[in-house]
Amino acid sequence: MPRNVLRQDQERPMMRRSFVGFIGAALLCLFEQPALAQVTWQMATEYPQTNISGVGLTTFSRLISAHTNGFVTVRTSFDNELKISSAEMIGAARDGRVTGGDAFTASMEKADPVFGLPTLPFLVQSFEVARAFNARARPLYEKALEAQNLKLLYMTIWPATGLWSDRALNSANDLNALVVRT
Repeated sequence: MPRNVLRQDQERPMMRRSFVGFIGAALLCLFEQPALAQVTWQMATEYPQTNISGVGLTTFSRLISAHTNGFVTVRTSFDNELKISSAEMIGAARDGRVTGGDAFTASMEKADPVFGLPTLPFLVQSFEVARAFNARARPLYEKALEAQNLKLLYMTIWPATGLWSDRALNSANDLNALVVRT
């Protein structure tokens, strides 16, 4: 018997396998393939959307969506809408109430003393010094968050400590018109 001729008992199983494969392929073509599941992160800040933390959260949200081609989106909450303060952010992320957030680091000092670094007086007096400070502090923050099973995503550079106003202050009387939080 030549090698290229199959016996009848060998031919049927081969035909069945080919037929089943074809039917499977045809069935897959009939049904629309499901889209990849989308991931949504809930992130929060206690600050307004126009504050530096709100701008940071909005920017991060836009960038993560762009870099993942929309696979990951971020649902943002501002003005303490979720009732999670900066001091509570680590616990809220660890407990799964939020995926993450933008928090004032010094408020998280109870979780680890390293987060109190920004409260040291006169430490940061310019944008350049703030950038250098963040570069040195980042590994310390990452280590502290890793101990909580969390990951640092980004850092916001806050303005230097001081009194800031949206209008000129020309006299001591101008201070009386300001709303100041200390």
